[in-house]
Amino acid sequence: MRPSSRRAIATPGRQASYKYWNRATFIEGGLIFTFVAQHATMDFIGQGHFIRLFDKAAKKKFTVEELTAGNVARHEIAPLLDDPYEPGAEVARQIIAARPTPDTASTIILGSLRVRIHRARGSQIPRHESPQTTNDALTPFVWRSSALARLLRLSPTTTLTFGRAIDPRSYLDLPPPPAPASCRI
Repeated sequence: MRPSSRRAIATPGRQASYKYWNRATFIEGGLIFTFVAQHATMDFIGQGHFIRLFDKAAKKKFTVEELTAGNVARHEIAPLLDDPYEPGAEVARQIIAARPTPDTASTIILGSLRVRIHRARGSQIPRHESPQTTNDALTPFVWRSSALARLLRLSPTTTLTFGRAIDPRSYLDLPPPPAPASCRI
């Protein structure tokens, strides 16, 4: 399965791609059970939590907290949009106008002065006291690499933004799932 090779949302004439997929491979003396998920729907922490819950379902009983978090009534969590919905200001910065020319690949070779400047900027990042996930730690580096790759073909006034998948539970007043000890940092 190649989750990123197909659209995640079904459109007329196109089928939606898988968001989550399991594969069981029987081998001599055992079983390999594979978990695959699109990153837009599940990050590594979420996938690890899902694997832990799957393992627990096969071996033990769930705690009351796990059952409460897993069986929340979902039909009223996010209100449905009124018909017909027209995208407005809330998604304006996500809509990209068509470009007159196709993008071209470019290579950037950083000189020692530029590297020193970026290192100095990186050392000014404030330290957080709250626990940081791997995604939290890697996101600035991914953003910086993406920005540097686009630097030569953008004007100096272009604003760059970067987004990543988040856990919406806190915004929907849902309890956080109990994190496995291996995911705590």
